[in-house]
Amino acid sequence: MLGAIAEDADVAREAARVVASFYLSSMPPELLLRHGVEPADVAPAIAAFNAGDVGRALALTPSAIGDALSVGGTAEDWIEKIKRDFQPAGFDHLLVTFADPFLVESWAGIRIDGLPSLDDQIRLFHSRVMSAF
Repeated sequence: MLGAIAEDADVAREAARVVASFYLSSMPPELLLRHGVEPADVAPAIAAFNAGDVGRALALTPSAIGDALSVGGTAEDWIEKIKRDFQPAGFDHLLVTFADPFLVESWAGIRIDGLPSLDDQIRLFHSRVMSAF
């Protein structure tokens, strides 16, 4: 599971969207569809990435795409998504990758103010999300 966790849900959602957008061009249409994403809806962003225009690609990746392909939000948002989408499907283990602020800045050339460090996201996830399960 790819995402970001922060006290500010909007900050986390934006970081998760940015990182998730970089995976679009490597996702086959079947995988996009499985996540509720129409391949045609992300084709312009993929074309921009393929042309090396990261800024345009990010601008063409709407929040809804980030929400479909990642988890971004508060600890409560994470708990809700896990309970709603993963537990009913029988998952009892998750592999979680957080949007590291350094990664976001080095890949996208942008800084997301308020995004906790990778260490702080791991601590927040451990103390507030894992403890709920």
